[in-house]
Amino acid sequence: MISKPNEHIILLGGGVAGLATGLELARRGRQVTVIEKGPVAGGLAQTFEYETSAGVFRFDIGGHRFHSHKPEIIGWVKDLMGADLLHVPRISRIYLSNDGKAGGKFVDYPLQFPGALSIFSPGQAARILSSYAAATVRNRLDGSAPDVSFEDWVVRRFGRALYEVYFEPYTEKVWGISCQELSADWAAQRISLPSLSEAVKRAISPGAAPPATIISHFWYPRLGFGMIPDRMKSEIERLGGQVILGAGVTNVVPQEDGGFIVTVDDGVGQHQLNADRVISSIPMNFLLASLPADSGSRAVAENFKLRYRDIILIYLAIKASQVSSDSWTYFP
Repeated sequence: MISKPNEHIILLGGGVAGLATGLELARRGRQVTVIEKGPVAGGLAQTFEYETSAGVFRFDIGGHRFHSHKPEIIGWVKDLMGADLLHVPRISRIYLSNDGKAGGKFVDYPLQFPGALSIFSPGQAARILSSYAAATVRNRLDGSAPDVSFEDWVVRRFGRALYEVYFEPYTEKVWGISCQELSADWAAQRISLPSLSEAVKRAISPGAAPPATIISHFWYPRLGFGMIPDRMKSEIERLGGQVILGAGVTNVVPQEDGGFIVTVDDGVGQHQLNADRVISSIPMNFLLASLPADSGSRAVAENFKLRYRDIILIYLAIKASQVSSDSWTYFP
């Protein structure tokens, strides 16, 4: 986007994407207004406080961490947060059992072999290894067959037995759809180890470097992930911009001169704001519904209903300095 000095730019949505964009524009001398429907900045990246008899606890909206393979992005956030951004070692485990029920144990996550095989009976471990060997033979006989689905990608590299006992139930529980409907491209991005043979090779080779997709450390703000959007908001305001909270966008009307009139509802009344440009990070169906009816956008919005996974978060306040050494623990 090419914008001119003194342009007024309205950003719809005050999550991390909207705030980061607004901050970059404010640093370049643009007049910035960020409109956020929620009562606080950050969206799902916010941190909230909860007071109990044991003291005040801070909770993120789900588990968050910050990491990037792009040094310039890490540098951007480090410059923003200063000493409040901590470099934390990643320690994560997953609870697995050999029958999907009780009696399992915690193993490193992502799975580390051959240790992960210890949770299975000797017969199951042998089945996993023989299944992998069979998959390897099939790959050599028909290596040109494309990986279309998540299932294709995993079975080819780990064998069907390990896919059925681990990858399939965990993935379908999280995403709520068949692994045959998930893309193989997604599997390649999300699974840290390229194959079972590579996993074993790394386990028995001293000093073997971990795959690039496995991170040993991550960045986390001292008082919760919400410190990042809070700091962005403060910086925007320090540079003369506005962050309006508790205001939902009802209409975005393009003007003949190329500008826009944005109508927001703050619960008290509706207000109109003029903008030279509008940048949106709100859900697409909400944006489409806010555009003029004669543009046809609302009809498009009715058909733009993506499937999504709802989530219930349960928070426990425990009076202890530390409950576990794990950064997070998975229960598939």
